[in-house]
Amino acid sequence: MSIHQQLARSTYWLINLTLLLLLMNLIRLKPAQAQAKIDLGIQPASAFLHVKPGEKLQHTISLANKSNQALEFTMSIVDFKADGLTGQPILKRRSSFYDQVSLNPDLSKPFVLQAGENKTISLGLQIAKTAPEKEYHLTFLFKAQPVNNRFWQLNGSGSQIGGIIGSNLILYLSPTGEDKSAIDIAQIETNHVIDSLAPLRFSILAENTGKNSQVVQAKAKLFNWLDQQVNEYFFYPDVILAQSTRLLRGLPASPAITDPQEITWTNYQDQLSTQLQYRPLFLLGRYRLQITVNQQTQQVEIWALPFSLIGVVLLGLMIAGGLRYYQNRTL
Repeated sequence: MSIHQQLARSTYWLINLTLLLLLMNLIRLKPAQAQAKIDLGIQPASAFLHVKPGEKLQHTISLANKSNQALEFTMSIVDFKADGLTGQPILKRRSSFYDQVSLNPDLSKPFVLQAGENKTISLGLQIAKTAPEKEYHLTFLFKAQPVNNRFWQLNGSGSQIGGIIGSNLILYLSPTGEDKSAIDIAQIETNHVIDSLAPLRFSILAENTGKNSQVVQAKAKLFNWLDQQVNEYFFYPDVILAQSTRLLRGLPASPAITDPQEITWTNYQDQLSTQLQYRPLFLLGRYRLQITVNQQTQQVEIWALPFSLIGVVLLGLMIAGGLRYYQNRTL
């Protein structure tokens, strides 16, 4: 067989192999293209309610099937706790709330929502008369599964995890409903000695050691060594759950923001930060940071010293001394 015949034969088999691989990929892609999409919606995302022991409570949840196919839903109730920093809920495997309440109707039975269908779920909660004074952090979880059992993929946003979506309920059981929150400063994180050319940074961790959730009210002021106010900070009124901690989110005051009441989530969510800073061209001396969280006020001293400038001067002196020494050795 000549070289040209061998080359032609090799080319023939290479083309056939390539076509076979392409055909296999097309066959493998077909199921993915046929996948149905799950898109869920739920309201409210979170709710806060107070109820007395022995009372009946009606709680309504609106569930939406925004998918293009029928879905079968099953509901469960689990406890959640805050992560202690951002306020994000961490779900537990089960709930202790069933010990204090009876649920009507029984939603352990699955139900079906057609494509594009909404359902209003009215939950009747009968609280036990002997229920202790406590705040319960509950999540009503709805797990969706296609009725036709086809493969599916998630499409959408919000509190969706796979085919699951949830609505949080913070339920305060109390005979009087009296506010028994206790929000204090747990920690102020900052560097007490900084370089004069570095920014002054700080963050605030607040703690609620009380029995019920409450909105945090905080502000901070920064004073220089002359006791002149050089900056002020406003904080978003986040909710801190009972027996939980949370980093406060704020932003510096400006001509556009002169009152903490002006800080809304819609207008300032992209500017809010848990780490605040003061960054002029040069810092020097003692600075006093005064922080007030609800009824508690703490002060922190921060010293700014020109370490980098001193380092540059010392380095310059060392270089000059080295050059002078080298010149004396060569004379």
